Amino acid sequence: MSDEKQFVPTGLLTLERANYLARKALFADTLLAKVDYDVGKALASIEEDWKARRPPEEELATQELSEAEIAVARLDKQFADTMRDIASQLREHTWSAHRWIRNAAYTETLRTFIFTSHGELIQMPHSIWGGEEFGGIVSSGRASTVHRSELVSGRVLVRAEDLERALPDQPQGSTTTSSRLPPYLKFMVRAAEALRTSADERLPKDKIRQWLRDNWPSELGELSDNKIESMATFLRRPEHQKGGLLSGQQVRDLRRG
Repeated sequence: MSDEKQFVPTGLLTLERANYLARKALFADTLLAKVDYDVGKALASIEEDWKARRPPEEELATQELSEAEIAVARLDKQFADTMRDIASQLREHTWSAHRWIRNAAYTETLRTFIFTSHGELIQMPHSIWGGEEFGGIVSSGRASTVHRSELVSGRVLVRAEDLERALPDQPQGSTTTSSRLPPYLKFMVRAAEALRTSADERLPKDKIRQWLRDNWPSELGELSDNKIESMATFLRRPEHQKGGLLSGQQVRDLRRG
């Protein structure tokens, strides 16, 4: 990663970081606000893998399976459905936060800037946030504008103090309680709070796995390696993951074990 991408001047935030902070404030009592990472890309792979593994309902109805096998298949389906719920919630909250930032920037409550590769910091006209460029800005974190008769482009940065002042004191949907979360999500919230992962301290994945095994609730049914592995992945920050997700073959090997 180049120095240009790493450096952010004091008092400013990347658009990605601003989105996380807005999401955390707007949806403060949900799982995805409590855990500081983006699981969107990981979920697509996990969900596809679980979908491929889950027996079709018609097979469960026609094959002679033991009660234990049927129970495991049903738990697997519940887990896959939970992962889809997380993915859907993440997409919804991320776009809600982007729309909130867009409105705040357009109404000039939030000052935003273009940080060029030459180190220039150029305030973005608020009209940019009301135009068709919005989709490209949030997908790339970059924007362009005309400055001194020249077209300039660069990363979008947000004034941190503006964001702090503009964010609501009470989250949207603050009446939501943990009782509404599915059992797997409740357990992951509990794990995130107990392990307290942070950007400054790298938490070994083995430690996460061990905590999950030691505290596995009986109401979640039989503990399995693939459930532990999936949860352990989601409970780490992306910059602390060297190898990313397990390959398809590794997941299959875990299942056979």
